[in-house]
Amino acid sequence: MKKTILTIYYILWIPLRAFSSFTSIVFAVGFLAFSLVYAISFEFVLDQDILKAKISDIMKIQKWKPHDNTIILDKNGETISEQFNEYHVYLPYEKIPQNMLNAIIAIEDRKFWEHKGIDVYSILRAAKTHLNPNHKGYKQGASTITQQVVKNLLLTNEKTITRKIREIVLSLY
Repeated sequence: MKKTILTIYYILWIPLRAFSSFTSIVFAVGFLAFSLVYAISFEFVLDQDILKAKISDIMKIQKWKPHDNTIILDKNGETISEQFNEYHVYLPYEKIPQNMLNAIIAIEDRKFWEHKGIDVYSILRAAKTHLNPNHKGYKQGASTITQQVVKNLLLTNEKTITRKIREIVLSLY
């Protein structure tokens, strides 16, 4: 019996143990090589300008001022006309009625208080609708209020995937 156990030990266990160690080393080296290639690729992707928010982008939002309207006064200083391309009236956040804020959030972005700037579920839902060849009529939007602010203050209205990616990246800051 002892001889049989020693035979099994020398014929099976020692080679298996060596093979197991060799396999573990090969696996570890392969995993490290894969991780290195992945990290370098990921670094290259993240280094693209489209995925970077610059301080100047953030400062544009903080320093944004609406274009002044041209006000025409009579000889007594009374306003008789106001000329403008876009009509803006600045109102500090504190002075906006809570019902108005609630209405804007209900209409534009119901999940405003639940996400960090983008709503992934809405983006996927809109993408599914846009890609469905049988869907007719209204295509769904997926922009949050944050994305709309970024688009209107920093980007253009062009409908390209590049602008949308840039909008998403800037919305996360």
